[in-house]
Amino acid sequence: MKTIIPSEVATELRAKLVNAPAGLQIVPMASSDGVLPEMNDAEIFLYHYSLKPDIIPRLISAVPALRWIHSVSAGVDHLLCHELVESSIVFTNSVGAHAPSIAESAMGMLLFVVKHLGEHWDAQKVHRWQKTQNNELCGKTIGIIGLGHVGLELARRAKAFGMRVVATKRRPNPVADVDQVWGPEDLSHLLAEADYVVMCAALTEETRGMIGEAELRQMKATAYFVNIARGALVLEEPLLRALRERWIAGACLDVFTQEPLPPENPFWDLPNVFITPHNSATTPQLMGRALDIFVGNLKRYQEGERLMNVVDKKRGY
Repeated sequence: MKTIIPSEVATELRAKLVNAPAGLQIVPMASSDGVLPEMNDAEIFLYHYSLKPDIIPRLISAVPALRWIHSVSAGVDHLLCHELVESSIVFTNSVGAHAPSIAESAMGMLLFVVKHLGEHWDAQKVHRWQKTQNNELCGKTIGIIGLGHVGLELARRAKAFGMRVVATKRRPNPVADVDQVWGPEDLSHLLAEADYVVMCAALTEETRGMIGEAELRQMKATAYFVNIARGALVLEEPLLRALRERWIAGACLDVFTQEPLPPENPFWDLPNVFITPHNSATTPQLMGRALDIFVGNLKRYQEGERLMNVVDKKRGY
């Protein structure tokens, strides 16, 4: 059971493989490596951010024995090349591993806004004692677009803060910690009611550009827009206009259509925008959780069981 793994996680992964499945053979791959001869009969490939996405079609072409690819990321829209989608290779991801950190980051953004923490930090740097009129999250409404693992973790945390939680979900069944669940066709209800709209949806052909001018104009003028999912879910020109013309109060953005965000991009200079560099998930604990999912699936693969977190390659998640 030959398995190609990125060199960057080799040490941490080997520590988790003390009870490795019998016959497991590890072949490390550095970011500078191509497809090496010793990889030709590998069955499994673990994808990591350190490798460029184009390694996937190259491996599929060069390694005919490949049967399963696992990604340490949760969002896999950037990895779903034609070769993978049209192949019989099973594709799994690490959905769930990122959820605790991203949910905490989203709550941190809300606290940053409601408690004016940026203003206090700026005042401290110039030794200015400056009070602000703070607000509270308790009693406010958070609207979560997409109730996957991240959305559910965020709902739990928001409810603990005393917030009313509303959400959209592809199948709008009742969910714990969520006061109202609508289907995607009822997004307008969420936008009209939420004080904070948080994007947690997966990026698919159906959701690409789902937030544009019409949707932003449905939000309250006092509401904040938060995107910790994917930049391409939102049309950025209408969002810029909404922020400049104050259709909405402000935005907290971790993701953009172009990353890194170019220095000349106008989002940087808007006074009602807080930017983080697509690292809402990044913590020392993240990779351990992602590798735990992979190790659990290794045992399932060896025993012929259905793998966890299988991606629907046609849907994109």
